[in-house]
Amino acid sequence: MVRLAAFCLAFAGCSRAPDPSRELSDEELREIARRPIEESEVNQVDVIVGRHRGTPVRMTVRCGDLCPDYSVRIVRYDVDPATCPRVGGSIVRMGVPSAASVSLVDMCLPAPIAAEQPTRWTR
Repeated sequence: MVRLAAFCLAFAGCSRAPDPSRELSDEELREIARRPIEESEVNQVDVIVGRHRGTPVRMTVRCGDLCPDYSVRIVRYDVDPATCPRVGGSIVRMGVPSAASVSLVDMCLPAPIAAEQPTRWTR
């Protein structure tokens, strides 16, 4: 329930509940990725926000030990990196904060977001 509430606040207010089947445009993906990270989202948001060209899109907000200062919003295709080329995504190695460290993780980003990587998600 906490994740849903945080997601509602993060995703255009609560006027529209999350709909994992909703088709997202390129611009909507960029808007989701660019939006400032709210403190209520940190380590609480990990949801499917819709579909892009038929592929599920997951939004995750993670923080290391100094939240929300070292937070990252990740908007990616919800597929294994090996599947990424088949769905039209780009494999990008991203730094994901965890406690006092950062892990490098390969993720499948939609092309409209991968083009803006890496500085758009850090605060």
